[in-house]
Amino acid sequence: MTNADALLHEAQELQQAGKIVAAECLYRRALEQVPDCGEIHFLLGCLCVRAGRPADGLPALTEAARLLPHLAEPQIVLGNVLISLGRWSEAAEVLVRAVQLRPDLIPVKANLAVALCSAGRAAESEALYREILKIDPDSQEAHGNLAHVLNEQKRFDEATQHARRAVDLAPNNPSALNILGISLYGLGRPEEAETVCLRALALDPNLLQPHLNLYNIYRDQMRHEEAEQAARHALAISPDCAPAIDALGMALTELDRFDEAIACFRRLMRLQPDSAVCVLHLAVAYRRKGLLEEAVAYGLKAVELDTTPEARHSVAQDQIRTGRYREGWANLLGEAVALDGSAPEPKWDGTPLEGRTLLVYAVAGQGDTIQFARYIPLVLERARGRVLFECQPSLMELLGDIPGIAQIVPRTGDRLRADCYISLLSLPGLFGTTEETIPSPLLPIRVPEEAEAFWRRRLDGMSGLKVGLGWAGDPNYVEDRTRSMHLEMFAPLAAVKGLNLISLQLGPRSEEVRSGNHGLEILHVPEELAPFGKTAALLRELDLVISSCTSVPHLAGTLGIETWLLLPYVPPPWWNAYRRNDTPWYPRHRLFFQPRHGDWGSVVARVCEELASRTGSD
Repeated sequence: MTNADALLHEAQELQQAGKIVAAECLYRRALEQVPDCGEIHFLLGCLCVRAGRPADGLPALTEAARLLPHLAEPQIVLGNVLISLGRWSEAAEVLVRAVQLRPDLIPVKANLAVALCSAGRAAESEALYREILKIDPDSQEAHGNLAHVLNEQKRFDEATQHARRAVDLAPNNPSALNILGISLYGLGRPEEAETVCLRALALDPNLLQPHLNLYNIYRDQMRHEEAEQAARHALAISPDCAPAIDALGMALTELDRFDEAIACFRRLMRLQPDSAVCVLHLAVAYRRKGLLEEAVAYGLKAVELDTTPEARHSVAQDQIRTGRYREGWANLLGEAVALDGSAPEPKWDGTPLEGRTLLVYAVAGQGDTIQFARYIPLVLERARGRVLFECQPSLMELLGDIPGIAQIVPRTGDRLRADCYISLLSLPGLFGTTEETIPSPLLPIRVPEEAEAFWRRRLDGMSGLKVGLGWAGDPNYVEDRTRSMHLEMFAPLAAVKGLNLISLQLGPRSEEVRSGNHGLEILHVPEELAPFGKTAALLRELDLVISSCTSVPHLAGTLGIETWLLLPYVPPPWWNAYRRNDTPWYPRHRLFFQPRHGDWGSVVARVCEELASRTGSD
């Protein structure tokens, strides 16, 4: 027996006796004598793994796998250690070799599938799980993991089938329930997803992922207090969990607890200094707090870290909101369309068409389309060719009289084919717009004659100031909570004499007229406000429009009607937050900003004072 053999034999005896430190020392001494002995490298690596120190065993296991390429076991152990360390790509490469050596070992294939999925090789992972299920159709683990892989590919319908099968096979497995919850949430069935996640947590309250799933569900349903609690439960389980810290910060932002949210994101930045998402969310928190210079600075940092459409779009909005038009339009030029998920190519570069056809298409909301339609005459002048205009069906009749457009078409799922394309929101950047060069908002708006006649008769004989009142926009708009109001907030207008109030409100919130909470005398004929041409007919008969930031003030501005626009403390991006009284977008607009977050009362009080002065009732 050689000295190395003796050391190896003694090390194994010490290991069996539980004397790990002494055994490790002898293994290393043996390797000094025979450094190319794969068996000793393997035994040393396994000892470290069993001692709970897989990272320490990694060099020995790597060497063992190199020296013993014909044996599956060193590859298997090395692959599993790499998985435990989160080194997914390396683990996948090693376990591929293990499966080639032992294709009969199903657990090895399962581990390889896990590594492939985490390494971003979803298709290969999916194929392995399907192969496993052919051999063992009742493998709960394979069904659950396949569902996870399909969830990662957003194939939620297929994922739900396998997740349900996993739950059927193991009804009390919280991990299987969690995967089913993710699948159901992806299918747009939040109530079922919530029930399943709560079942998972009833079985294991310390399971992290269901808490994060519940956060997503509550966030989407605007149940922000519950979202905060879900995030806090996740953090109690894993205090340094980055998604949980981010979730808490986002929930606190939605609850207008900006200082706490900023503290969360700063903590996350210390853990992940190169996370563009974290920096972007910090910028959003600063924006919502009203610290717009900080929002711009962190938005630019997010773009430096990762030039995603979301980051560029976000910083563009803050740049425009603070009067940095050139920088903001430059960021928005390429990203406004990408966020819509349908950026057709090639993009028009502003040069003459020379026989080509250009499609100008609307993105975002109806108000944005009305606001930026003013650029179409500039497009026609520069393009000198056939220009098509695609917009919301509700605006086609209204904007159909813009001269020079070859055809106006509805925005649907099937975009009209053209030689080149440009979005409305890209046009200010293309034309180098500054506050001094904003085009005139006045456009030829098509107003039905019968609608004009109706409103002329309906308002005939009214004495005093005819004031149109709007208070709420599209509830699906991401910032609608901060921009929209309730009719009862205008109750102080009842004390102003000489007013004739006419409702401009459509949609569910128009029903607030019928409540008795506002105490206002207000004319409400909603069936005569849609489509937009009827609204335009009413606006032409009014002396003044007073509205929160919806599509109606844009339409009024396009018609040249005096408008008082009521804005939140941090306005939507097109209104310069540093220009508090007027706007170059609409010369006859006056701006009434909240003096602090959520303070509509002060805004309405100022409106009442201005109206009383105007009507002589003060």
